[in-house]
Amino acid sequence: MAIRMTGLTSGLDTEAIVEGLVSAQKMKGTKVQNKLTKSEWTEEIWKGLNTKLYSFYTKELTKFKTQGNYITKKATSSKESVVTATASNNAANGSHSLEIRSLASSQNVTGGKIDATSTVKSLTDLGMTEGTVIQLSTADGKKSTQLEVTDSTTIADFVASCKSIGLNANFDTKQQRFFISSASSGAEQGFSITTGTSTRADADKQIKDLISNATGTDDALYDNYLSAADTIKAKLKATVESSGESMVDAATDILESARDGYDDATVQEKLAKYGITDEEYATFKDAYNAARAVDDADRTLNNNMCDYLAEQQDESGLKGVFESFAASSDSILFRSELGSAYASLKDLNSDQFAELKTLAMNDTATEDDITAAGLTMDQVNNYKLLTQHIDKDAFDTQMEIYAKNEVTGATKLPDGKSQLTVLGLDEIDATGKTESDNISGSGLSIKWANDAVIKLDGAELTGSSNTFTVNGLTLNLTGTTLDKTTGEYEEIQLNVTNDTDTAYKMVKDFVKKYNELVDEMSKLYKADSARGYDPLTDEQKEAMSDDEIEKWETKIKDSLLRRDDTLSGIITVMRSSLQTTTEVDGKKYSLSSFGIRTSSAYTENGKLHIYGDEDDETYSTQTNMLKAALEENPEAVMKTLAEAGQSLYDAMTKKMAKTSLSSALTFYNDKKMKDDQTAYKKQISTLEEKLKDLEDRYYKQFTAMETALTKMQNSSGVFSSYYGSSS
Repeated sequence: MAIRMTGLTSGLDTEAIVEGLVSAQKMKGTKVQNKLTKSEWTEEIWKGLNTKLYSFYTKELTKFKTQGNYITKKATSSKESVVTATASNNAANGSHSLEIRSLASSQNVTGGKIDATSTVKSLTDLGMTEGTVIQLSTADGKKSTQLEVTDSTTIADFVASCKSIGLNANFDTKQQRFFISSASSGAEQGFSITTGTSTRADADKQIKDLISNATGTDDALYDNYLSAADTIKAKLKATVESSGESMVDAATDILESARDGYDDATVQEKLAKYGITDEEYATFKDAYNAARAVDDADRTLNNNMCDYLAEQQDESGLKGVFESFAASSDSILFRSELGSAYASLKDLNSDQFAELKTLAMNDTATEDDITAAGLTMDQVNNYKLLTQHIDKDAFDTQMEIYAKNEVTGATKLPDGKSQLTVLGLDEIDATGKTESDNISGSGLSIKWANDAVIKLDGAELTGSSNTFTVNGLTLNLTGTTLDKTTGEYEEIQLNVTNDTDTAYKMVKDFVKKYNELVDEMSKLYKADSARGYDPLTDEQKEAMSDDEIEKWETKIKDSLLRRDDTLSGIITVMRSSLQTTTEVDGKKYSLSSFGIRTSSAYTENGKLHIYGDEDDETYSTQTNMLKAALEENPEAVMKTLAEAGQSLYDAMTKKMAKTSLSSALTFYNDKKMKDDQTAYKKQISTLEEKLKDLEDRYYKQFTAMETALTKMQNSSGVFSSYYGSSS
């Protein structure tokens, strides 16, 4: 930027002079800015209009052109307090008799009150016997689950099992009751909750005994050993966490003490260091040396024991961990392998196990064959390993029992009651239960699931919900027709007729929206000229009130689509497209044939009227030809109006087609507008740069002039002083 000096020496108003000199250049920028502003305003108007046109296109016009909307049916009920009805277009006109015998309902179980206090941690705390299997299943047999009760099985576990088969379940801690219900209505949505004894636990024991007998291992030895090792682990862990010592180093200290027999002083030093008592150490030492006696390679045992004691995260599977680190012992390794092999088969069901046996005996079976059966090669190899070293027949028998996992007989408490009574429940079997079997009272309450039963035109029908769809009729049941006085079922009437009201309203909605669009577009096209009105500058706005500014800008905006060719094209196509004729049974029809006509008044710009419509201020006294035709000749109305609607639909679709100037689904040249706006902005930027350069040049010139005048004055003063002093 050039240095700008005011007219201190010359006395000139430099800024005013420069402003005058660049005013022509600034005016060029203002004119382009006005074009940009008007383009942006025009775009805003078109966006609003486009939204309205597209909404009309997808809603009112789409309905208007669809033939099925003109021949609709309605159904009425003689007793809407118990049933309401709707009819599809294919429902047959006429009268139907209906009896409602029962309503569909879901199964609801409210348990008796129990004493599940904060001290109750498991179902066994409530009195349920460990090993009891709770069976839950839906009446349709599609979903079922089993919950085997252990000393850690909680109320939450039982609730989760209920939810796993799709039931709604909750234990209300305030009421101390279970609330269980089927998620939907219908007899097949009922559910059963029963108890039994699983055959799986005994089969599992039998198989493990087969493995133990085959390997000659001693469970008691390992259990004692691991218990002692775990105690030592806890002590070491606490010490190393506070001291920062390595867990492996600490474990080595203790293991070497136990194995090599350090002198008493050294041992006591290490025990004191880790906070291990003499008794804990003696127990561990005895167990450790017993394990060494089984495992000849005690160095491997020692090393792997260090690894075990160093492990700080996994508290589960202690026996398996021991077996892994003692793997140098043939018997222990063998047992571990067989145990792992068995574990890989425990998720198989009866069918899968049968397939496994067949494949294992087939030497020609390929991996693809095994995969196709839903099995793995490892499972086949593991089965072969097991049956090579243990009694095959005994293993197969027990494995089949395990896989089948049958639950037999309801388990009882010592007093002979069901195990479920401790939960405020009982053996709940939904099989064959009806409404007459409901149980109510202050204790256990059961409302069994039921189907809805109706008798329509003499035919008995059932359904799982209280909504029936039959032969084009949809019935919504809210009660039965049982007359409690007589014990007989009342017969009510359903009547199906043509629904002319709905069709008429649809046409009326179309006409209303069409007229609104035509009116708005006509006003925009015929708007008064705004010649002489340009967008206000900031300086102009400062001199005007907000109301004055709004009126000024509204005047411009209202005129922006005046005589617009694109708008004219839309108006024309909307008017002309509806002027179609349709031939039905040799007779030609148009919209006017059914009293849908334009007014003779030019000022209405082609708006439509439904002659005889009660809401039409001009033509309400005329005969309503549309209503009459919908009653008497619905097919002619349907074809004529739908064809006219299709004509308009096609024309509007064409208007919205993507072009080089417009995007898809757009009635105006949005692409062209954006391009124009980009060009205007670029032009404004160029003009602003030129204006800045011009101002800088003028200020540079005036600065040079001021500088020269100042030097001249200074020189004149020197000369005057010089000559004055010499005289």
